[in-house]
Amino acid sequence: MYAALHVREIIRNICDFSDDNTLTVLARSSRLVHEAAIRAIWRTLPNLAPLVKCFPGDSWRIRGDQLNFIRPLVPNDWVSVFKYASLVWRFGAVTVARKGAACSLGPEVWTTMCIFLPPRTVLFPNIRCISWQLSSLANEHLPSLLAVVGEHLVDIEVEGFPLETDVNGVLQSALHDLSRHYPALRFVKVACRPMVPLVDPGIASSFASLACSLSSLVCLRTWEIPIPESAIYTLAQLETLRFFELSLPANAQWTSRPPTLTHPFPNLVEIGMAGSAATYIAFSRALKLSRVERLNLVIVDDSPPSLLPEIFASVRHQFSPMSLRDLAIFHPLELFDIIGPNSVAVVRGDHLRPLLDFRRLKLFNLELQFRYALDDALLCDMARAWPEIELLCLAYDEGFVHETLPSVRALPPFAVHCPRLRNLGVRFDARYWKTLGRAVPSGRDALEGIYGELAGRSSTSALETLYVGTSPIGLPDDVAAFLARTFPELRDLSVGSFEESDVGGAMQEDWERVESLLLRFKRVREDERRRMDQECI
Repeated sequence: MYAALHVREIIRNICDFSDDNTLTVLARSSRLVHEAAIRAIWRTLPNLAPLVKCFPGDSWRIRGDQLNFIRPLVPNDWVSVFKYASLVWRFGAVTVARKGAACSLGPEVWTTMCIFLPPRTVLFPNIRCISWQLSSLANEHLPSLLAVVGEHLVDIEVEGFPLETDVNGVLQSALHDLSRHYPALRFVKVACRPMVPLVDPGIASSFASLACSLSSLVCLRTWEIPIPESAIYTLAQLETLRFFELSLPANAQWTSRPPTLTHPFPNLVEIGMAGSAATYIAFSRALKLSRVERLNLVIVDDSPPSLLPEIFASVRHQFSPMSLRDLAIFHPLELFDIIGPNSVAVVRGDHLRPLLDFRRLKLFNLELQFRYALDDALLCDMARAWPEIELLCLAYDEGFVHETLPSVRALPPFAVHCPRLRNLGVRFDARYWKTLGRAVPSGRDALEGIYGELAGRSSTSALETLYVGTSPIGLPDDVAAFLARTFPELRDLSVGSFEESDVGGAMQEDWERVESLLLRFKRVREDERRRMDQECI
């Protein structure tokens, strides 16, 4: 055997980067690698099935694809279970199925283990991370699992918890246990169903107590549990906190700011906030977040039209143009069908103009389920204001209502001023040529002014994907020629689903024609490049 394989660090690295099948072979191949391979195999436990199979073979049985115990457990049954459970660092994961992980657990398996587990025994002394939703255990078992986890836990994710059926207060009990027994937690995520803020004061109080008890917290995420004003001010003083998602308290007055809080959230780089428009506007006036680079803002109500300009002005007030890179403002999916057909609020170009100050923006995604009235001037100014933009999406999907649309003239500025733009989602009126009453020869396009700054020059745009939604279209051949010249690297044209009518069906076919022509143009362009390369040889 190679001398290098006698070095423990080398063996450990080999095992760390091996898949499960390779680790199984390594564990059986040599004493030198057996221990390291076994540790790597058990470091991540996707669910309890592999561990249950460590009990004596006469204590359990698989019928169909379900594993159940068939006799009571005795102390000697736990020897192998304790050995391998002590190697687990992560519980709950999506992995390639291996032996023992493909079958499901019977409903009483974990309850049986808890009943026969010796008193005051820590089953998982070295667990660092729990992904609860992936563990396949029933939600009611979360507190009993935490009762047998050691003090090394630093990361817990509780996702998809159904609050509407949690009549026994399981989540509140689990939050209470976490705050009492795991002060070293650094990453905490609690995501419930549905994704709308809840009003249970007990859960909110327990979550706030947990958050405020963690002095080394790096990441705290919850969209559904409102965090009280006092707790937010406490968290704002944490120097370790870098990622924060919260549901804003609805009736906070923001009058209890500590006098010593001069630089709130000093090292925060990403924040997500959920709340009504009025709630967010009030919060933006209380705390400035000058170092945040990424913002996800979720508006959970159908805001009055008078508040629309303030939403975007508040974002500009709260965040620094020198820091903010990614900005997404949207409604939760649960509210799309409720707000969309009934909203009277209209997002206009002037409302969005305060955001143009964020000159270093790389991502902007706007999906508020209001009505829209955007124009060429706004999009042209966006292109000039955001030279570093890489992804820009403006309510392009068919679910959004647009009272007015930009024209095709709004697209060339992105080819000129946004060299890094790869993905663009925007609804626009592609009936320019049809409104002239006839097709315009390509040589006269520049004379018609549709290319603007791009007229008389070749485009160097790197745009690869264009989302057009249900943009109205006429004369698809001219539209395809225009897009091919404006975005020569365009690979994917994403079109929405038009309504089932004669007009909608015709436009669907026209966009399919554009897609087909763009593919042909691309092949011709590639062939021309090959010809030029050959001539240069």
